[in-house]
Amino acid sequence: MSRALIQAYYDAFNRVDLDKFCSLLAIDVIHDINQGHREIGQADFRAFMLEMFSYYDETIRDLIIF
Repeated sequence: MSRALIQAYYDAFNRVDLDKFCSLLAIDVIHDINQGHREIGQADFRAFMLEMFSYYDETIRDLIIF
């Protein structure tokens, strides 16, 4: 993974730009939900994030990428 890709991912997260956010993931992204089940695919991940954004107002700041 490149630094630019990681930065673009978190920038899209901070803007709640789900189109851009999900476009940076593999089509068959695997998401293991904490204390839950496994979901596979961008559509399921997008639905999960849309729900999370409705509960939380998060911003990633002071990110250091090594």
